[in-house]
Amino acid sequence: MKVLSVQQPWASLICAGIKDVENRTWKAAKVPGRILIHASSKKVTRNFFAGIPEYMESIIKNEVGFGNLPALDTLPTSAIIGYVTVKGFEEGKSDSLWADGPGVIKWELEDAWMFDEPILNVKGKLNLFDYDEVDEDNLPPAHQVPLSAVDLNDNEDEVFIPCEENTFEQIKSGELDSMQLYLEGYLYNTLCVESTLEMKPFKAVTIECGNEFVKFELKDESGIFALPDPEDETKPYVIQYPDGSECGWLIADFVFGKKLDEGELVGFCGGIKKDMIDQLMKN
Repeated sequence: MKVLSVQQPWASLICAGIKDVENRTWKAAKVPGRILIHASSKKVTRNFFAGIPEYMESIIKNEVGFGNLPALDTLPTSAIIGYVTVKGFEEGKSDSLWADGPGVIKWELEDAWMFDEPILNVKGKLNLFDYDEVDEDNLPPAHQVPLSAVDLNDNEDEVFIPCEENTFEQIKSGELDSMQLYLEGYLYNTLCVESTLEMKPFKAVTIECGNEFVKFELKDESGIFALPDPEDETKPYVIQYPDGSECGWLIADFVFGKKLDEGELVGFCGGIKKDMIDQLMKN
């Protein structure tokens, strides 16, 4: 079966179904269809985020915070971690936030699967290469990652936020009294009053992890805030998007007040919102 080697965390982002474009300077002679994704030997470095656009940093940090992606320093390397279908190549403009600019060939990806257990100790190679120990008709056990996302109740006065386990335990114990999200993609429409950068008047926030939740009143100091420019903290940090537009680098800050409830989820309040993630990649 054909294999493409990709550095982390991009390999895991692809197999989780979050990253829908892989940028290359070359393309295969024909659209290869389903291929294996190999995570190369290079681990994610401490200064990784210094080398990528801030809007990508925002997405990745949110996905880790939601529990959709493991901590970057735990991602497997030198391993085949899943598979994906290459549906075509785009050499011009792409709507995906993961696409690079002109002169780059965008491999358009869909139907991503993560192996339940990575195939370890596999050395990567350049271009597409063959791995004869896996047959497309007899693939190892795999799953599609259930991508959780921020959601609202029908009245839009309560916000539901998925959370990874360690942060959730700190929130439950009272070690953390707030939660911050980078304001990117679908979160603008979900969290902000229409056509403004003002947070909707939420009365409560529910943090969810697995089948557990904890619910708080929201303090008045919650809201949408611009991160300061590190070179001049009196000015907002302005970031640029692929279409050339600029915007302040914004966070949504949820400051917890009185604890209202906690326990096990009877019904899944926030919901799995893969359609939201798919839309995020295109907006």
